[in-house]
Amino acid sequence: MPMNISSKDNSPSRKCGQIPSNKFTSSGFSAETELVLIQKHLSSRGVPAVTISNSSVHKLAMVRRQAINVLFRGTEDTKRYIKQATEPSTDRNFSIDIWVLFLDAESLLEEFFAGIYIPFDCEFLVAQIEDKYVSLTEVYHIGPARPLQTYRFGTWTARSGLAWRLIGFFRRRYNLQEQLIKVAYVDQKHALTETHNNGSKKITGFFVHVWNTIANFLNMKAVCQRVDTYGSRMENGSWNGIIQMVISNEVHVGVGDFTVTAGRSAVVDCLAPLIISSLNVFIRVPDQSGIVVWGRYVAPFSLGLWVAVATAVCALSFCLWLTAALQAREKKFAATEAMFYVFGTLCQQGQPDSAVCTAVRAVELTSYMTSLVLFAGYSAYLVSSQTVQHTVLPFRSLQGLLEDGSYGLGLAQNSSHLNLFDAETEGLKSIVYKTLISPHKNDMPAGNLEGFTRVCDSRHKYAFMASLYVGQYWAMKLPCHFTTLPDTFYPECLTFVISKNSPYKKLINWNLLRLRESGIQDRIRQEYLPPKPSYVNKSVISVDIISVAPILVVFFGGVVTAVAVLAIEHIVCICLRQLDFFTTPRKSKTFLL
Repeated sequence: MPMNISSKDNSPSRKCGQIPSNKFTSSGFSAETELVLIQKHLSSRGVPAVTISNSSVHKLAMVRRQAINVLFRGTEDTKRYIKQATEPSTDRNFSIDIWVLFLDAESLLEEFFAGIYIPFDCEFLVAQIEDKYVSLTEVYHIGPARPLQTYRFGTWTARSGLAWRLIGFFRRRYNLQEQLIKVAYVDQKHALTETHNNGSKKITGFFVHVWNTIANFLNMKAVCQRVDTYGSRMENGSWNGIIQMVISNEVHVGVGDFTVTAGRSAVVDCLAPLIISSLNVFIRVPDQSGIVVWGRYVAPFSLGLWVAVATAVCALSFCLWLTAALQAREKKFAATEAMFYVFGTLCQQGQPDSAVCTAVRAVELTSYMTSLVLFAGYSAYLVSSQTVQHTVLPFRSLQGLLEDGSYGLGLAQNSSHLNLFDAETEGLKSIVYKTLISPHKNDMPAGNLEGFTRVCDSRHKYAFMASLYVGQYWAMKLPCHFTTLPDTFYPECLTFVISKNSPYKKLINWNLLRLRESGIQDRIRQEYLPPKPSYVNKSVISVDIISVAPILVVFFGGVVTAVAVLAIEHIVCICLRQLDFFTTPRKSKTFLL
């Protein structure tokens, strides 16, 4: 009769090791009353325990936490119970719990477990009396058609209690003995690529390299199959692509950059994240050539600071004129001369004459120090604004994309990105789906390369939604420049997918974490994927003639103005001379004959 034990700290060794030795006989537990005594003993130790019958296996689904299921007799009823509990249709996963079977010493493990499949990730211990101790043997199957695997877990004696080797669960089961694993993938150049050379097929890329490394660690034999799409949920609720193949157990693992979503997690299991990225909307960088920004040369200072500078120039001009006028030995300044003198110091220009009086020198020193500080701040801001290229986007969010109306929006066909919009029934995403996506659903790009190619097509305005790391990859391959919309940021995790409740999920996850901690995953990423974006632009920026057009306009405007004023002055001077010639009375001349 099985006994279900639910332990708060999930520690079977410590709890089972505390059972009194007088509960064992040469033929095992043989009395119904002894079950009650054992249950009472465990309850006194703070271990909740319950006794169920062979026909009540469905009650295991009611247990909310990990349980220790103890089977006290290796009878035919027990064998039928184990078979029933391991059926896929059972509400509770068989491998969640820890199982302990007390078997007679004369029974052979291979004979008892003939026709019974113990999953690879299940902790199933068999206790058998041998001489003066109880041996604990761990049993499992690598696959449904593979022979029974055994591992000597430890021993128990009445004097010393439980003793076992301190080897972790995944280190005990590191070898899958060339177990066949069916793998499906999508040929995407940014993730993995299939090449053919002399009739042989070779698959390369970050994700397949990681998978091959795991397969070599675990001694797996993988059979790969190429599929066109990752898989998305259709309107009728079913799935397509690799996701559907994993659901139907046509393949065991989907290798590639699968985005973890709630919908996918409900039908398949996602492994440990390989890449933490984000989902963004990409558009081509608008052509800003020929655009002259006139306000760039007054932008370094605010309006209030410009008013303060003008006030300082007027104040310093007045002080210079006044101090020079009050000193007898000093050169006298006219008001306009003093103004141009101070303005020249602001432009970092020297003066031919040096002051003699201390008061005038103090005014000049103040003027030069003020101009030095203002010139340094203005120049720094102006140089940085000229060399740093600021991209002016037509919009920044999906709302702006929708309001603009001139851009189309694309997503890769049968990808999880599509379910980000079609699953919404109201709100902005729902409006975007009905307006920009649904009418062109049959014309969506087949892959990321086609999507970014449409973005680069200058004949059309096109926006494409993809992972950030994918955009970084194609930014180095395609001839155009594209950028992300700042307010379209959706975090995402990219990893492999595996069959629901697969017995190999925990082992593969553990090895993926080992790859990350050891740095092997980062080295593989550096080999195939673009480096993480740097916000420091180390390239040389050339300032074009359009950027300095306002300066050139002011220069040529000043030249033209000066020439015009000179011409006007010259004309006025000629006119005044002629006027003076006709208005001035002439002296009469006397001729002597």
